[in-house]
Amino acid sequence: MPTLDTAWQPVIDAVNRGVAAGWVPGAVLAVGSSRETYLIHATGAAQVEPEQRPLRPDAIFDLASLTKVVVTTTAALLLAERGQLSLDQSLMDVFPHWRGTPKEGITIRHLLTHTSGLPGWLPLYVWGTGKARVLEIIGNTEVHALPGQQVEYSCLGFILLGHVVEMYSGKPLDRFFLEEIAQPLGMRSTGYLPLKFLPAAEHQRLVPTEKGNAYEAALLRREGHEYPHLRQGFYPGQAHDGNAWYAMGGVSGNAGLFGTAADLLLFGQMWLRALAGSPREPISPATARLAIQDHTPFSPDSRGLGWQRQLAPGIMRHVSPAQPSRPLCAVPAPVPPVPRACGELFGPRAVGHTGFTGTSLWLDPDADLVVVLLTNRVHPAVTDHIFRFRPLVHNAVAAAVSRLRA
Repeated sequence: MPTLDTAWQPVIDAVNRGVAAGWVPGAVLAVGSSRETYLIHATGAAQVEPEQRPLRPDAIFDLASLTKVVVTTTAALLLAERGQLSLDQSLMDVFPHWRGTPKEGITIRHLLTHTSGLPGWLPLYVWGTGKARVLEIIGNTEVHALPGQQVEYSCLGFILLGHVVEMYSGKPLDRFFLEEIAQPLGMRSTGYLPLKFLPAAEHQRLVPTEKGNAYEAALLRREGHEYPHLRQGFYPGQAHDGNAWYAMGGVSGNAGLFGTAADLLLFGQMWLRALAGSPREPISPATARLAIQDHTPFSPDSRGLGWQRQLAPGIMRHVSPAQPSRPLCAVPAPVPPVPRACGELFGPRAVGHTGFTGTSLWLDPDADLVVVLLTNRVHPAVTDHIFRFRPLVHNAVAAAVSRLRA
């Protein structure tokens, strides 16, 4: 049997190789079980422009779409299990003028599973800013399909879901996360608008993202839009996502959360314990088990409630109708021969999520394993090497854990 040090060396080597190859400037990997922390490893640079700065294990990353599971999904599920809302209730309380339209049947479950029919992405800030205006714009947006018919990963749907959480909880989304999720789990360095909650001396922990908003500017040009207020230079502590920052002021259901690998490990461990039957977690076992089930059997994009599900190797899924292309806010769909984000060695019940900035969180309940991989793949400009990097690291982790437990 390998020793603890020798078991983890291939994992550390896999992370270091990716950084040395220039796939990402830096990376922090955190690995654990439901009760233990196995490894936290940081390597590379937090920033390379305008000057180089090493990456710390306690670095605070823009988590991007990890916001969808860490905040919005978890908040909606907490409200459901407290009897404050139902997953299958429609959004007519939010948009009563949807009555008689194709959007009348959209439910909270549809938002959680990305089956609402809403478009994946629109530059909402082009037409207005502030929550009231954003909700009006989304409310008047035409759907691409009837609710429940196909999966289209939708940032717009999760912006709506964040508003639903606020309506039914009576709390702003950032406050709900702080009081109901972060504080009970001891997530001390994770939240929205970090420049407000971090002491000035700790701002150096923030990892910069893209120089300006060049990627989003290109999307705007491609869609024939203009927005004169795109940022220039670097802006650590401000959400990279345009809708989260420009339209929603940094607090949104689709993006905007910042945090550390250690804090996300705590979050993942809570889910593992709930899935194993622990009654003491913020999420109940019944809720956790429902959340990781397959809610989209008609789609190759297997979705739980908020979570992306792993499919066992070789499983083929019948698809009807044809699926739309991924929205602009999402990572391109991993289709063969591109490896899946969690690699090939995670079990069939594994669930996870990725973030555009280069972040990811994966859980394998059968292996009692949580893996957090945070990178700055968008610094100083967006690259796509992360799609090769993630599966290599996750395969190395899964193999190491299996050796240690053999």
